Amino acid sequence: AREQCEGAYDFAEDEGQLLALLTFLFFGASLAGPALDELTWRIALYALLSLTVIRMVPVAVSMVGAGLRPVTVAYLGWFGPRGLASILFGLFILEDAELPVAEELFLVVIWTVLASVVLHGTTSVWLSGKYATWFARHRAEPMPEAMRQKIRGTWQRIESVVPGTEFNYDFWTDCTPRRSTYPSCRAVIAAREQGAEHEHAMVAGIQRAYYREARNPSLVETLTELAGELGLDVPRFEVTLASEECERTLQEEIGRSISLGVRGFPTLVLVNGNAGMHVQHDYTDAELTAKRVTEGIEALQRHVSQG
Repeated sequence: AREQCEGAYDFAEDEGQLLALLTFLFFGASLAGPALDELTWRIALYALLSLTVIRMVPVAVSMVGAGLRPVTVAYLGWFGPRGLASILFGLFILEDAELPVAEELFLVVIWTVLASVVLHGTTSVWLSGKYATWFARHRAEPMPEAMRQKIRGTWQRIESVVPGTEFNYDFWTDCTPRRSTYPSCRAVIAAREQGAEHEHAMVAGIQRAYYREARNPSLVETLTELAGELGLDVPRFEVTLASEECERTLQEEIGRSISLGVRGFPTLVLVNGNAGMHVQHDYTDAELTAKRVTEGIEALQRHVSQG
């Protein structure tokens, strides 16, 4: 259905974002200002508790038995921003609930949302990068069987949807799959260090090795073999791959991706300076994706020239 009503879906998403931004504009312009004079230590304490203990403890309880590590549970618990829903429920209390403390409750809502905007806004990129680093370093162990089955199922669905796509399922029996993709990411950076033209060649080589040749791109040995096949200086590649500079570059690029709103793979983003625009891709219609890219480039250029 989405493919047949693409314009309607895009309009609904854009309109939803616009209305959300207008809501926050109204909130900041008309409600946040007067609340500044009404702050008490009890309101400040509750706002802080609402974003920490009151939010994080229920999340931790709900995650019992999920097999998640404490760092992951804490990450999920922390990023529970208070925004549109809190404002809406607060207005319901203020307008419809006949409570003697309705105004005080709404004041608490205002300060909780303000605290959320500041705390979650200032920590989102930094903590996401830190969590990504921790996650990759602690997921180098063999992939759990349930995750293997899930990814294999994803391969099968892609084959059924995208004509001509084939995967080599020998990977799951001949290799020991690992969750971390950091080695492959560093390999792309190490290849690029020997010339920008080698970056996309390494990406294509890693994808071919993984999807078609049943070779494990999580292993340094595989990545080194790919470097040799691409005609790179292998000793230089190995030194760069293991260097602190390569890791630092990777972290910077992860942070950059997060700042552009990238939350998964694959994501298509057009970038012009500090401005970025997400483009919805279509796996079955290359012409449609190319058309969206062209339109996106034109729109992004207008945006940059105007501001």
